[in-house]
Amino acid sequence: MLKLSSLFQKPQSAPQEKPTTPAPQESLWSTLAEGELLIDMYERPDAIVIRSLVAGARPEDIEISLHNDMLTIRGKREEIEEIYENQFLYRECYWGGFSRTIILPAHVDANRIEAFFKNGIMMVILPKMQEDNAINLQHREETEKESEKIFDEDEEE
Repeated sequence: MLKLSSLFQKPQSAPQEKPTTPAPQESLWSTLAEGELLIDMYERPDAIVIRSLVAGARPEDIEISLHNDMLTIRGKREEIEEIYENQFLYRECYWGGFSRTIILPAHVDANRIEAFFKNGIMMVILPKMQEDNAINLQHREETEKESEKIFDEDEEE
């Protein structure tokens, strides 16, 4: 298996010594148990759409779950090579587990949720549930008629 990092290596004239044990992790990221996934969420007439940058994560390393009106996206990014702390000049990328739980603004159909990955971007399409308002209105009208009868009966007594 060819690692992406091997494509960028320069030929070395003499072997370089590598530390035998990694330097202690003192970066900001090492203090976090899990990173937060950044998202964009927008609404279409037929669906809620969530998109996120998930560069470095593989589709099989991402789990999407729905519980009532809460969607959770959880995954991980694994480093492709071992780099010791003292080798870093800048360290801004987060590697490891990440998650995000979102309260959805509308009821969605869990059986029709789709997720797509392309060029390090994940899109989750959450089709909205079709609600039948006529049933609710009919129920309200019947309830009002019943309550009128009850009030009318009370007045007659």
